[in-house]
Amino acid sequence: MTHWSADKAVPVALIGLLMLLEAYANRQRRAGVASRDRGSLLAVVLLVGGGYWAAFAFWYGAPPPPRLGVSALWAGAAVALSGMALRLWAVATLGRYFTYTVKVSPDQKVVDNGPYHLLRHPSYTGALLMALGIGLSLRYAWAPLLIAGPSLVGYLIRIRVEERALAEGIGAHYRYYMERTKRLIPFVW
Repeated sequence: MTHWSADKAVPVALIGLLMLLEAYANRQRRAGVASRDRGSLLAVVLLVGGGYWAAFAFWYGAPPPPRLGVSALWAGAAVALSGMALRLWAVATLGRYFTYTVKVSPDQKVVDNGPYHLLRHPSYTGALLMALGIGLSLRYAWAPLLIAGPSLVGYLIRIRVEERALAEGIGAHYRYYMERTKRLIPFVW
């Protein structure tokens, strides 16, 4: 039997929690609303998944790069769990408006409560925190960048598509919301 140390168990457990979170978030879909996705979901899946795959492939088989201290494992777990909590809060706040594909319902309103009070895309901020945290928990110096870098590119593509669709679908109310809130980082950007 193989002995699993915290070095192996924590990142794998975090990935398992991430998968459960995404399954929970995907439990509701809006039927009858046309998608305005423009391929952005595929970009996110490929870039985010590719980053995780690359980091874990190196983690299990490549020559070891510079290692971070054991504190990175636990700091990474804390950052990842914080990101999961933010993403869950964002998904719960959106309620029936949350989907994996870009859709704007005819009756859709601007959601500006909860985490959406400060950020237009708190779910993606949470996902990026998860990527950074899981990367840190791997304890290799390059892992956070290897996971979060492609994830950021994927989410930026997605944000552009979503904001265009919401501005077209909701109109002036969404454009005003865009003017008074930041995209991903509170008070910064």
